[in-house]
Amino acid sequence: MKHFKRILCVLLSLLMTLPLAIASVGATETPETPTVKPGTVLYAEDFENVASGAAVKELFPSTETKYGGFYEFSVPADPFGTGSKSAKLWSSSTYAYPRICTAEALQEQTHYTIQMNIQGDFSSSNYFGLRFAGYDDATREGHYVKFGYGYYVYSYYINEAGTVTWLGKNGSGENTGKAECETNDKMTLAIDVDSANQVAKIYLKSSMHQTLELINTMPLQTTDVSSIHLAVEMNNKSAIIDNISITAGGINDAPSAAYGVQTTAVNEGKYDMRFVGAFNGNVANVQKVGFKVVANWNDGATQTKTFDKNTNTVYSSIKAANGTRLVSATECGGDYLFALTVEEIPTEYPVTFTMTSYVITSNGSTVYGTTKTVVATYEGGELKVTPVENVISPEA
Repeated sequence: MKHFKRILCVLLSLLMTLPLAIASVGATETPETPTVKPGTVLYAEDFENVASGAAVKELFPSTETKYGGFYEFSVPADPFGTGSKSAKLWSSSTYAYPRICTAEALQEQTHYTIQMNIQGDFSSSNYFGLRFAGYDDATREGHYVKFGYGYYVYSYYINEAGTVTWLGKNGSGENTGKAECETNDKMTLAIDVDSANQVAKIYLKSSMHQTLELINTMPLQTTDVSSIHLAVEMNNKSAIIDNISITAGGINDAPSAAYGVQTTAVNEGKYDMRFVGAFNGNVANVQKVGFKVVANWNDGATQTKTFDKNTNTVYSSIKAANGTRLVSATECGGDYLFALTVEEIPTEYPVTFTMTSYVITSNGSTVYGTTKTVVATYEGGELKVTPVENVISPEA
C-alpha cells in the first residue's frame, strides 16, 4: 500500500489540470465524454458557502407572479449534522414558490432525482415541499409533493386552470390516518422523477422510516422537464432545509457509492485500511470525491473518531500493493474508482468503521452517496474484517 501511495502522488502531480484527475494503476487516462451520465450532479446546495438569508433568497428567487407569497430566509446552524449551516424559510399563509433551479440546469434530462433534508412543524395548516414537472414558472401549474396538516404527505397536480388532481396519499380516501413523520422530525425526502415514463416515486426517511423508503408512486400528468421550486404555505411558521441535490437518473444512480475496504498486514500491532468508492457521472462538474469515516471502539468506554478525507484523483482500476487482483470501476458499479486510506490503526480492540461516500461539486456543495459498515477484529494472530461482502480481496 505504501508503494500504491507513491504511485498516487506521481499521478496526482501529472493530472492536476482536470477538476477530477482520471488515472489508473497500469492504465492510460480515460477521456471524458460530454454525455450526461446517470449519477451526474445537475444541481447541489448545502449552504456552507452562503453568508446570509438575503444570499439564500438570491439563490431561490420567486418567479411566481399570480400567487407570489411573502417569504424570508435565514441561515441557522445545521440540525442534520452534515455541516455547519442550513437555510430556514419563513412564510405567511400565502402561496410562495421560490425557484431552486431552472430548466436549463436540468440539461433536458427526462429522468432525475431530487433529494433534500427537511425539518418543520407540519401539525397544523402548514404545507411545505417541492413543485416539479410543470410548464410555466409564472403559474401554479405542476406536480407537488408536500408535508402538512397532521404529518401527511400530499401528492397532487395543478393544471393551467388551477384544478387540483390528487395523485396519492393526501389524508382522504384509502390513505386516511397514515402520517409519515412526527413533530419537528429531521427528514430526508427524495423524488425519483421519470418524465418519459410519466411516473414519480416518492421516498422518505423519518422517525417512522429508518431508511429511505418508497412511500408513494405518483403518476405524472406531463412529460415536460421544468424548473424546480419549493412549494410553501407555512401560515406564519418556518421550515429548515439543507443538502439539496438533483442528480441525473434514478434513486439508485448516486453520484458516489461506498464499495468496500482493503487492509494491509498487521505490523507492530497496527494496520492500514483503504476505503474504496465508486464515482458515477461527469467529472467536469465535481471538484473532489471522498469519504466520511466514523470509527467506534470500546476500550472500557465508548470511543468515537471521525475521519474526513477527499481527493481529486479517480481511477478506472486499482490494485492492492500486497495482492494480484485488479479491481475495475465497472466491477464496482461506477464509472471511476477512488481510494483513501486510514493509517496505523491499533489492533487492541475491535473497531467498527462506517464509511459514507460523497462528492464536492463545482460550487463547493457536498452531495453524500451511500454508506457501508465493516468491523475489524484482531484475534488469534489474524486480522478479520466482516461482513466479507464489504471486503475487497487482494488476490485474483
